[in-house]
Amino acid sequence: MKGNLFEISSNYPAKGFVFQLEKVSQKDIQILAGDIFMITDFLSKNEIAYNVFITRGVNLEQGKDDQVLKIFVWARQSITGN
Repeated sequence: MKGNLFEISSNYPAKGFVFQLEKVSQKDIQILAGDIFMITDFLSKNEIAYNVFITRGVNLEQGKDDQVLKIFVWARQSITGN
């Protein structure tokens, strides 16, 4: 992984990852997209259901108050309907 990657806290009900994009440049977007693809591709190939949530918010790094783009990816229980 090349971008800013954080693990979702262990006190959260679902395990997962948070990516954040501080600078919006073509190179940074390509790196972020590649990192997210690596995780979602792994989950898909292993038939693990997952969710993706994209939002803006405060930087996860302490001492930084700037707004960043955050992408949450977390595994979930697979549910099939009748």
